[in-house]
Amino acid sequence: MGMFDGMDQAEVGQSKCYFLGGDYLVQIKRVLYKDGRNGKFFIAECLILESNNAERTRGTSASWLQKMSGTSADVCLGAIKGFLAACYGVNPGNKAEVAIIFTDVHGQDVSTAAAEMAVSDENPMAGTLASLQATLGTNKDGYPFTYHDWLPASEGDEARVLPA
Repeated sequence: MGMFDGMDQAEVGQSKCYFLGGDYLVQIKRVLYKDGRNGKFFIAECLILESNNAERTRGTSASWLQKMSGTSADVCLGAIKGFLAACYGVNPGNKAEVAIIFTDVHGQDVSTAAAEMAVSDENPMAGTLASLQATLGTNKDGYPFTYHDWLPASEGDEARVLPA
């Protein structure tokens, strides 16, 4: 048995950069669902257009992920819904507007369908602008944690998009 047996079946792995505390304007590069050995994840890969954190500067990338399995499963769905609302231009804190964007003409909730579409191969969120306030804190067990509050981009933010 060789030291690298199984490499032929391995997916290429890359180290991901996550958001640190700060205020950001981002452009969504890709939203995906990943079912891996550490659980199920909803991931938003972003290009940073503006930041007040010196370690996450304009032109760098960062990812936001929500673990959809284990003890985090119940909390993540609301966070994902808030992210999607912000991407659709609605403040997640405005419950009435959030209800409107996730309700179809028959009065049915379509947030599940919106999330499934967001992670589809069509990648419909690519290019979307959003604001993020990342705040450092601790979770209920006292471990360091970053809180992510997604907000819609402001009018005129499209002028900050980096040239291709």
